[in-house]
Amino acid sequence: MLASTSVELALGIANAAVKLGLRVDQIQTQHLIGGPLPYKLPPTPPAYGELVDDMISYFNSGAGQALLADDDKLNKIWERYLQTNGGSDEVRYAELLVERWVVIAGQTIPPIGADKMPPVDPGRVQAFEYYIVSAAKPGHQRSALIDIALATADVALEFVSSNPAIITKDPAVQKAIRSFLTYFTKGDLEKLSYRQLFERTLSSVIRTAIDNRELVENVDGLNLFLEALAEAQNKDADFVAGLVAGKNFDKLLQSVVQTLGENAGQFTNDIQLADMLGRILQDIASDDVFKKILGRDEDAIALVVQVAIGHVATHPILLEKVAREEVWHTVVQQVLAEIGKSAKKRKLFANEALGSLVSAALKGVAINKGLVEGDFVKRFVASFASGLGATELKDLLGEKNLPIIAAAALNAAAKHTDLLIKGDELLATVLSAVMTEGTKGFGNGFTRDYAIDLAVVAIDAVGKNASAIDLPKPFGKIVATVLNELSRDELREHLVAGDVLSIFTNVLQIVAANPGLWKEFVGGELPKAVLGSIAEVIADDPTKLLRGPVLASLIIEVLDAVTLRAQAYARVESGKNPELTKLLQETLKRLKNEIGLKVGASNIVTVIVSLVLDWGKDKFTVDADDPSFKSRVGEALLAA
Repeated sequence: MLASTSVELALGIANAAVKLGLRVDQIQTQHLIGGPLPYKLPPTPPAYGELVDDMISYFNSGAGQALLADDDKLNKIWERYLQTNGGSDEVRYAELLVERWVVIAGQTIPPIGADKMPPVDPGRVQAFEYYIVSAAKPGHQRSALIDIALATADVALEFVSSNPAIITKDPAVQKAIRSFLTYFTKGDLEKLSYRQLFERTLSSVIRTAIDNRELVENVDGLNLFLEALAEAQNKDADFVAGLVAGKNFDKLLQSVVQTLGENAGQFTNDIQLADMLGRILQDIASDDVFKKILGRDEDAIALVVQVAIGHVATHPILLEKVAREEVWHTVVQQVLAEIGKSAKKRKLFANEALGSLVSAALKGVAINKGLVEGDFVKRFVASFASGLGATELKDLLGEKNLPIIAAAALNAAAKHTDLLIKGDELLATVLSAVMTEGTKGFGNGFTRDYAIDLAVVAIDAVGKNASAIDLPKPFGKIVATVLNELSRDELREHLVAGDVLSIFTNVLQIVAANPGLWKEFVGGELPKAVLGSIAEVIADDPTKLLRGPVLASLIIEVLDAVTLRAQAYARVESGKNPELTKLLQETLKRLKNEIGLKVGASNIVTVIVSLVLDWGKDKFTVDADDPSFKSRVGEALLAA
């Protein structure tokens, strides 16, 4: 790793080369073929003898000594020069030292340390240009430092176009390149794999800095990523060949830097985080689960990495080990492996759905680490695949919409960690019910957004009552029943999609809050009976008031009232409740005479619900012409 003085020197060389306005290889080619150069070079190397005294003064200064301590090769040349004592090798070693001194004179950065740099006069700049040409020639015995500086200049020149200030003056880009050089300048650039890594990564760093300057304002995230990448390269010199061959490596870099930048303050152990990043990079580059499942899908890779880092930042427990493997890594591998078992799952969990799936699984395990040792991940992935993979759903909505629905459903599930830990079977049942019955009952009206709304409502209703629900299959049956009944023509013609969603939301909340009640009294049939009775009555409603929001309110409040009087309404035969049906019919007959006098859209639901509650308590005679029933209705009207 280069020390700070060498980093500044390499950056200075790159800046000076950029100011030449042409790539080094272009200059070299023109020079070799004898063509005209973009500037006039001296016909012979500079008169080094005239510079030796200045060179000796510089390398005896504080800045020169720091530079010598920073570069072993340069220091050895200096020691050899001192040993020549005017011998035959003095000129050769003096020239080598002056070449490097000329590079320093060509810098545009401020002086290093307290010592003043020699002034950069036109003659020395011209000498520096000559040095760039000679250093680029094959076989030139240049130091690793100069090699790195030239490679940096070569990459930087790709981005300057007509605006060299992007590289030479833009603070964000300068900061990013300086970070890159600090963490990533080990190795021999003559090795093809290392040069590919160096140039490709630097190119991505510059592009990220230019396009997203705010990401590198705080370079902590960038430094951690580069440190992990450099460390991984040191362990395996060729591992990165596959990684940098991807066409959008900068997407991965940008994703990691952004996520680390947003969470930098939450990490307490940078070493552990760097190890985590290194593991991810090795996974991506090796023939491991990342590569097998995600291939070269850079968007998917970046998404998984982003999600994993974000969760580790907020849940340090994910860095703990289970069976000698970090928890986060085990979970990610298990999720990807499960997805990879069928092409259908890979299509289903694409785009945002993949990130949402990994996120939900990591969140569940972060709350209960013991889940990673069981088959939680396998069942969790399977539950969503079964709930969203139905052929009918794909045919109706199209494959492109399924990942969007999956992402929304997974994000809803992730809000309810208790549900994740407790009920992947429940999730499967609920989702399958929503999608199956929605597809069957609403047909072309079952759009992607409608499917999302219904799925999220169902998951939220279950999640908010996760501690009470222990009836996965009965609850799934209730979900299916409610949707099936709401899709009946008798109700749908009087309800818009928003009304259906409101009813579905409230009915599920009522049922989820009282799961034992449904099991004990009606075996899950009561919601069907209530909806069936109302649908039957609405078909011939004499008041013509029960439409739209009024009808939605009636269904919700009648079901809630029946819940309070469950024992009275418990006799349900084939999903029907004749007592409730008759009560509603006779009440509406009686209220027909009061329309515009004592009842309207604003209070009709209150009157009906009052009678539903009263009958559940007293079981009085129900007949529109019966005096006692008329009296009951009158009392309800007065109370309303």
